[in-house]
Order: sequence, then C-alpha cells, then structure tokens
Amino acid sequence: MIKIVAKQYVKLNLINNYIELMEELAAKTNQLDDACVEYAIFQDMKDPQIITLIEEWESQDALDKHMEAAHFKDIVPKLNAFYEKPGDVNFYHPAVIK
Repeated sequence: MIKIVAKQYVKLNLINNYIELMEELAAKTNQLDDACVEYAIFQDMKDPQIITLIEEWESQDALDKHMEAAHFKDIVPKLNAFYEKPGDVNFYHPAVIK
C-alpha cells in the first residue's frame, strides 16, 4: 500500500476552477484506475487556498500505471497555472519496525 498526501497552495481567484479540475481528475481516477483505494480532495478549514489530495494505491505498480494514464497526463500539467507557491507531496508506506 502507498499513500500520497499532496498539499497545494492555490491562487485565491482560481480556487473554484482548480477544484473543478481536481474533481474531474478524481472522478476519472476513481472510475478508471482499478487499484486506486482512495483519491479525494480536501480544502483546509482555516485557509481555503490550501487544497490537499489524499491518495491510496494498492501498489507502486498501480501508482505508476495511474501516472501513465491519459486522464493523469491530460489534467496534471494544467494544474501548474493554479499554484501560488510550491506545495508539498509526501509518499508513505506502512511503518515497519526494523
């Protein structure tokens, strides 16, 4: 299992457009990517410019296939025009005691 938390800072005047585009990406991902466990968009309750995508994938292979999918390649490059500043993207796997 892989979890991704992608926190982005969106220009205030473009928030609604950004959310619409992200909802399209989420809908297509949830419909077309079989190994997607979760793909959901959240907006910060204190700062509406912070939009966070939380993803969960069954495997790295599933994530790789998603990143090669037509809906990903079509929508993700368009998102760069919406960012006020660089965001943070973190990739997680289940913790393991070593």
